[in-house]
Amino acid sequence: MIEDIEALLANYKKYLNTGRNDLKGFGYWLVQEDLKASASQAVTDYEQEINRMHGGSNNIFQLYGELSMLWGQLDRYKHMLVKSALADMPVNNTEEFVLLLYIDIYQKPRMKDFVRDSLMEVTTCFEMMKRMKKRGLIAEETDPTDKRSKLIYLTDAGRKAATITKVRMSKVNEILYHNATAEELRQIRDTFRALAGYHERVHQYLQRNAFEDLAKDPSGV
Repeated sequence: MIEDIEALLANYKKYLNTGRNDLKGFGYWLVQEDLKASASQAVTDYEQEINRMHGGSNNIFQLYGELSMLWGQLDRYKHMLVKSALADMPVNNTEEFVLLLYIDIYQKPRMKDFVRDSLMEVTTCFEMMKRMKKRGLIAEETDPTDKRSKLIYLTDAGRKAATITKVRMSKVNEILYHNATAEELRQIRDTFRALAGYHERVHQYLQRNAFEDLAKDPSGV
């Protein structure tokens, strides 16, 4: 018990060094620190496991595993950043922000176009739009060129939320990539463009074929 109290006090001193001193914020900070520690340990455990699986050899399959783990870890850090950035906003996550941005860019797009381009599960996507309509951020109307389709557009509240959220998400990106040089970022961008192009073809392939066919020869896509 005494050791737990001492550890708590030590953590509180670290928290005070961040410039904040509210207890509610301290609780949230503790959770984030625990998540970071868990993520770091998970990476270590995973690296040991893939070393065991592949005999410690520096082969391509080991590299695939390490990249996937690091990508997942970075995605979790991004999720925590987004959660903090949108804590007081009517927009709750990246997917909802993407919807606002999509509507802002395309101006009254068709619902089914966003569902297709988002790559989300259809039911999940429509549920998200339903929630955002209920919050008064978006609205819909019948497509005059196709009575079976619906157009979606931003309400006044949605436009205001989109404007503020774009600034917040821009800051998230700045923080996320802050310690990478411009040249490193360009290399990452070019690599991601190549991966995205390949996986667009993979996505189309899987509409017609089974995963087992793809696994036999990924280079054939």
